[in-house]
Amino acid sequence: MLKTVQQIIISTFAVVGRAVPEQLKAAPPDQHHVSMGHVLRLEAVVQTQVQVYISFGGLLMQLTGDVDKLQELQVDANVYLLMRTLKQQA
Repeated sequence: MLKTVQQIIISTFAVVGRAVPEQLKAAPPDQHHVSMGHVLRLEAVVQTQVQVYISFGGLLMQLTGDVDKLQELQVDANVYLLMRTLKQQA
């Protein structure tokens, strides 16, 4: 069975003075997972891209993306990885 999964990284659950983003609305428990991680390292790849290394209790994630989208992440900061299943295919 093939699953499509949405992944979102946020630095806080606080949504003060704003509507709750769609990605944070509760999903059924069997289709929802949240992990707390710790930013270990940031490296510039090219002028417009950066690599971010995050540890989730020893499980390491490397993200490569646009500086504009990853600029809020800082070394030694805690982050949260939200994952949910969008659809399943046979």
